[in-house]
Amino acid sequence: MNHANKPECLSYFHPDVRSLGKNKHKLDDFFLITEVNPTFIAISETKLKTNFIVNITIPGFNFVHNPLQTHSGGFGLHIISKRTSQLRKILNLHNVGCESLFVEAPTSSGKSFIVGLVYRHPAHAIPPFQDKFIKLATWL
Repeated sequence: MNHANKPECLSYFHPDVRSLGKNKHKLDDFFLITEVNPTFIAISETKLKTNFIVNITIPGFNFVHNPLQTHSGGFGLHIISKRTSQLRKILNLHNVGCESLFVEAPTSSGKSFIVGLVYRHPAHAIPPFQDKFIKLATWL
């Protein structure tokens, strides 16, 4: 089969691990028993507070995250190593009771796409978050 004209395929997997440091072995087990081979693995509830992190990498992937400012939550993104990407902190939604993480990655056609993770904490008001999110979405 000739794949020369086939569009680039991307896949995405997003588990909520409730502490990446404590439950990374469960993620490893999942990938050992399945044939899932995603381009991006988004992780919710990482509970990672610093950039000094051990034992959370997945072979063949690069990892980016925003360190937590609170005692719970957190996002991380494993990006398959063969794909280049750039963390886009300028897109993060600040001061609206949410966490966000965005990366930009080029495609083989030279165009770029953005992968974003956004979580609004339920205790925070919806209108400020909604206003900023709509502005960001229309800008993209």
